[in-house]
Amino acid sequence: MEKHEVLKKKLIESEFSFLKKGKIYPLNEIYLKVQSLYPELCDDNDIRIKDGYTIKWKWYIRFALDQLKKKNKSQNYEMIPIVGPGSKEKSKKGYWKIKK
Repeated sequence: MEKHEVLKKKLIESEFSFLKKGKIYPLNEIYLKVQSLYPELCDDNDIRIKDGYTIKWKWYIRFALDQLKKKNKSQNYEMIPIVGPGSKEKSKKGYWKIKK
């Protein structure tokens, strides 16, 4: 299994349990936390080029977040993209909140 698939699997299975519930996380903070936990799976030199240019392991983090949001595994666990704190805009990328 490709290392990025391993990363995605670990994140989905853990349900990002290393993040505190009820807190708003900028995506960059989630990247840093995942990279500190799984440095061997986060290679900045591995690039994904499809609909733009991105570092592959970061794309897999966003993919795992989205999969968990779609699954909505239980009433006590839901991940939703939200607007930045204090903003009245509709949903935008870059912030995630893990609900209780």
